[in-house]
Amino acid sequence: MTTNSPSPVSTRRAVTPLRIVGSVLAILLGLVDLVSTVLFWADTPVEISIAIGLLGLLTVVGGVVAILGKTWGVWVAAVTRFLSIPTVVPVVLMFPGVPEGTAGPAWVQLGATVLAIVLLLVALRRRRA
Repeated sequence: MTTNSPSPVSTRRAVTPLRIVGSVLAILLGLVDLVSTVLFWADTPVEISIAIGLLGLLTVVGGVVAILGKTWGVWVAAVTRFLSIPTVVPVVLMFPGVPEGTAGPAWVQLGATVLAIVLLLVALRRRRA
């Protein structure tokens, strides 16, 4: 005799345009973090460079997994983007030692980070179609 048991709960959700745009934006920002870690390795303390690089790597992984439909990927991408905000604040506020001309790109990065977080979290709230 066979019984039909319900399938285990899945953490996959429908991949919506909001999730795709938020994930792609998060992936691009994660890649920016990785590239800036390599380019500015000598100019920043090692601990900060490692933290920024790790956050960038986790953002890229989370964004790719989110595009594949896994809910935990959305959370990883959103949380790592949120944790990366303090790394941009010294540049935005032009603390001493920050090179001239870097505030503009930092503001763009900060705005894109907030946008990515909002898109990812709103995509989580959408019901399956």
